[in-house]
Amino acid sequence: MAAYARDFHQKLTTPLMSVVMTVVGVAAVWGARDARSMSLGFASTLCGAAIYWLLTMVGTALSGSQQIPLLVGIWFPHLAVLTLSTSIFWRKTRA
Repeated sequence: MAAYARDFHQKLTTPLMSVVMTVVGVAAVWGARDARSMSLGFASTLCGAAIYWLLTMVGTALSGSQQIPLLVGIWFPHLAVLTLSTSIFWRKTRA
């Protein structure tokens, strides 16, 4: 039953991944005025995507082996990265 629940929650979070990655990309590139800051924003977007993917895979693996609760393993990486990216974007718009 745990495998079915994990698959169900993964199907719910899959569409959320595109929203999270959009916020990560916009937060990294927002306010870039020259080529150097644009390329640094692009590189930080790639690093953010890699960290996001790694957190998602680790959370899924740990919740699949029942070492952490299912909802924490599946939903926490998405909410954590979305919150962090939103706060970065908010700080950049206020500066």
